Amino acid sequence: MVGKVSPKLMEKIVYRNLGAVDPDVLVGPAIGEDAAIIDLKDERTLIVHNDAITGASRFLGWLAVHIVAKG
Repeated sequence: MVGKVSPKLMEKIVYRNLGAVDPDVLVGPAIGEDAAIIDLKDERTLIVHNDAITGASRFLGWLAVHIVAKG
């Protein structure tokens, strides 16, 4: 797939170098996971979402807004 890093390469290079585990991160990095859930410790939880844009060289601003807004 153009613009995508294979899951095998992600595990080999990225995920093994993430650093310390933070117990406040309830849902963290994983293959195919574009979101995280973080316990803010004040009876609130922060949910964040991201869609990475890879392989694009034109219309990056438009893509950044429209791809994330679709979610």
